[in-house]
Amino acid sequence: MKLDYDFIRKLLIHVEEKAPLQGLDSKDLFEFAKSTDKSNNELSYTISKLKEGNLVTANFIYANNTIKIITNVNLTYSGHEYLNSIRDNKIWKATKKVSSKFSGISFEVLKAIAIHEINKTIGL
Repeated sequence: MKLDYDFIRKLLIHVEEKAPLQGLDSKDLFEFAKSTDKSNNELSYTISKLKEGNLVTANFIYANNTIKIITNVNLTYSGHEYLNSIRDNKIWKATKKVSSKFSGISFEVLKAIAIHEINKTIGL
């Protein structure tokens, strides 16, 4: 499955805006996925990869080798830093334009591009 960076950005913004201290759970997250035309599997995969990348906290309950329940989803400090670098729509559009020149790109490179775009915008 391929990571969708636009969906990741939307998901991180949603988690930051909606998560109580204990984090979001499956009900909210699956509703969010549906509202963005993503399947529960796409959501689960994305959250698992964000957890691996230390951008979110999350707990998973599996059944039949599939994630059925997700709990305690919240941003980590690294997640907040990443989101802050891509939050602005103008910066995000410029970041995507630069990153589209490559067939694949990591979170770290995407973040570096976003920071470079921010620096250009403020004249650094």
